Amino acid sequence: MKVLARQGINICTDAVLSKISKLPSKLLKLFVLHKKFTGFTAEKIVLAGGREPCISDLCLDNADIKLKENGHILVDEYDATSISNIFVLGDAADRPMSYSATKLAAQLLADRLFGKGRNDKDAYRFKYEFVPHAAHFGTTMARCGYTERQAKRKFGEVAKYVYKGIEFEEVLMRRPLPYILKVICRKDADGKEIVVGMHGIGKKVDEVISGYGIAMSKGLLKEELQSFTPISGTTAEDLCNAVHTQCTSHCLA
Repeated sequence: MKVLARQGINICTDAVLSKISKLPSKLLKLFVLHKKFTGFTAEKIVLAGGREPCISDLCLDNADIKLKENGHILVDEYDATSISNIFVLGDAADRPMSYSATKLAAQLLADRLFGKGRNDKDAYRFKYEFVPHAAHFGTTMARCGYTERQAKRKFGEVAKYVYKGIEFEEVLMRRPLPYILKVICRKDADGKEIVVGMHGIGKKVDEVISGYGIAMSKGLLKEELQSFTPISGTTAEDLCNAVHTQCTSHCLA
């Protein structure tokens, strides 16, 4: 948030939208329920309200296919619905809204049903937890894998490693924009740390984390990340440096 604030972006968290009114000046007034703010004035307001799947005409109740509380179709880790021979992929199943992810998931499903994955379902399971995500708003925020909170809930005790730095081309700027990289690890039965989450905010972090996401989906170890030698002066190098220092300060989650 500090990075965004330095770019002149005001952030108001834990706010509940109350109403939007049009002022005589033709500006818009956004009213919120918040302990510090009552509202904001702006020329344009963009709302990201999400969307519901278009499944009302499928008559799923006739097939006794169960839905989640948010209206999406309930599926297991192998994309099967509550009816074991009916499968659902994509947005309707509350999966990542990504054409690339859905396309690959469909290929793996076909392999599990009709191809070489019939006798090894786990090897041909699509790992939705390692689909990279990014948001672009002046700077870039990206993640892949589990957040710290999710990792603690699933694995118990986890370790986090954080690196804060300045982009190479930003060094000579009057107000250089920093970036933050975070790596989350869990321990396996042998005590080795497995990377289960990567998060970053700053320029190019989406490209970097997308690349490392491939290794994460294959069980990337912290020691492998430490021993890798990326191109000098890049964000990828700093991500490797992140695992050399443990940090308990407030950071991305």
